[in-house]
Amino acid sequence: MSAILLTAILQTKEAWADLLLFDEWKARRYGATQELSVIGCIGIPGNLFSAGHLADLREAYIPLLAERFRIGLATLRHSLMKFKLPPP
Repeated sequence: MSAILLTAILQTKEAWADLLLFDEWKARRYGATQELSVIGCIGIPGNLFSAGHLADLREAYIPLLAERFRIGLATLRHSLMKFKLPPP
């Protein structure tokens, strides 16, 4: 794991932050072992959708894809399946 990621985890713990945004799965897994709430880019719209603040989860993914976020289609499909939504 890179020094930047470790620094982010340490700073999150020192600041008593509620949430840490990480897309790299190794960093999310390590952050969870450090008792941090960790979420990736896909988790944010998913949480908003679950809370009723986002009407169309599939539409929320379009800007992420347009900006070429490194998100695999399998990850997006898994997220949609989690919410019982049809794949694109």
